[in-house]
Amino acid sequence: HLGHRDSLVELGHCYFEGTVCGVARSIPQAEWWYSKASSQGQAVGSVYLGFIHQFGVGQEGVNIERAERYYELALQSPSMDYHLHVAVRCLLYLLPYSKYTSFGLVNIAAKYFMQRVLLPV
Repeated sequence: HLGHRDSLVELGHCYFEGTVCGVARSIPQAEWWYSKASSQGQAVGSVYLGFIHQFGVGQEGVNIERAERYYELALQSPSMDYHLHVAVRCLLYLLPYSKYTSFGLVNIAAKYFMQRVLLPV
């Protein structure tokens, strides 16, 4: 079943990025697939849900509490590995600063980190 959970995350990536898999970008669709993966214990799905809410991607603003909840869920997942654990800890560290638009560099750094570290998963 691990492959199935990974496939759910990959489908989420397709919609999160758009055009990667021949589909249009749709954050609500990405969120749906990541939620399915997260509910099955896939840590990466939980991390992306946290990211979506931390930075308000496709949302009406940031939701720090929801982001933190998803990151904590990811940390409890049996699919958590060392690199992902470090990534989540970094994102949790940046969480309080995400709501300030003057911290644009924090947001840029976190987004770059997500694309380079987590998306290739």
